Amino acid sequence: MEPMTLDEARGFLAAAVSTQGPEFIYNTGESESDICSYIPLVGLSESDPRTKTGCLVGVALSLAGRSRENLEEFAGSVLFAEEPFSLTSEAAGYFHRAQREQDIGTSWGYAFQVAEDWADSRV
Repeated sequence: MEPMTLDEARGFLAAAVSTQGPEFIYNTGESESDICSYIPLVGLSESDPRTKTGCLVGVALSLAGRSRENLEEFAGSVLFAEEPFSLTSEAAGYFHRAQREQDIGTSWGYAFQVAEDWADSRV
């Protein structure tokens, strides 16, 4: 499988945002144990947003068909170089910016915009 390009990453991240909407907040920051997961988490309060969906970049990778069965924790850059998650360095940088924003508790729409601004600054 060829590495995902920046243009492809942009399309999949936009599609991922649309699954929950731009105002959706995945990491509420309510506890230090807030982690991101490639798949929805179980065993949490039903009101926890992480029981509804995987993390933003996890959803984007899944929509791209780059998923791994039973992957519980999304390890970001560690996975980016491995099959089936192989990404170009630009795509990895793009996803990293979106993931970082999501992880500090911003909305998916804001995380997407930060990544988009970074990608636009590269051209």
